[in-house]
Amino acid sequence: MRTIFVASICCALLVSGCSRLSEQEILSQAQKSRNEAKYADAFGYYRQYLEEYPRGSQRPQVLLNAASLCGNEMKEYKVAVHLYKQFIAEFPKDSSAGKALLLIGFIYANQINDIDSARSYYTAFIARYPENEIVPSIRIELLNLGKDPEKIIEEKLGTKTDSARTMK
Repeated sequence: MRTIFVASICCALLVSGCSRLSEQEILSQAQKSRNEAKYADAFGYYRQYLEEYPRGSQRPQVLLNAASLCGNEMKEYKVAVHLYKQFIAEFPKDSSAGKALLLIGFIYANQINDIDSARSYYTAFIARYPENEIVPSIRIELLNLGKDPEKIIEEKLGTKTDSARTMK
């Protein structure tokens, strides 16, 4: 009798351990992990959601959250770019697609230091959203891509900066 009881407990634990978490449970665990600065765990939950719920109602937001987590807290810039690209490919008409384009350009320019790719994504943003209020700032960014910050200041002020003068 005792053997049957122990076996049934083991089976119950095994079945409950293998049961799939609901969309909301996964997202709650992801948010909890992120709040506790357990970023690898949070990313694991986002990935689990994307794999288990390929048509999930929260998929667009999960892609953006995972990309943001990778690009900010985890410093996994290439993964962030990949996730933003995936978001744009899957949801090109989503209101956040422009933001994703812009963030890809920013990551390429400022984190990965791939100026050609940054230029490509900034240019794509301008072509797609020519009336957006941020376009003038992006045009300035395009002019300054790859330049040393001191060189930019020199050009704006028309003079050499103090550190440039002291180097002579």
